[in-house]
Amino acid sequence: MHTSDRRLKNEAIRLMHKYGAVEHVKQIASEIVQESWDAVERLLPSTEAKEKLKAFAEFLIKRNK
Repeated sequence: MHTSDRRLKNEAIRLMHKYGAVEHVKQIASEIVQESWDAVERLLPSTEAKEKLKAFAEFLIKRNK
């Protein structure tokens, strides 16, 4: 549903938190990132750029907003 109604958006967010949807999606995202990095570790040499990309991916998964 596309809406600009702030009340409806807040209610949707409340329901997602109430039923654990946000935590569930964070867990799945974390698993996907870990599986991806397991593959990257075998394929790419260790470089500063690779470590920064890994840190950025982890930041995106762990951030609160």
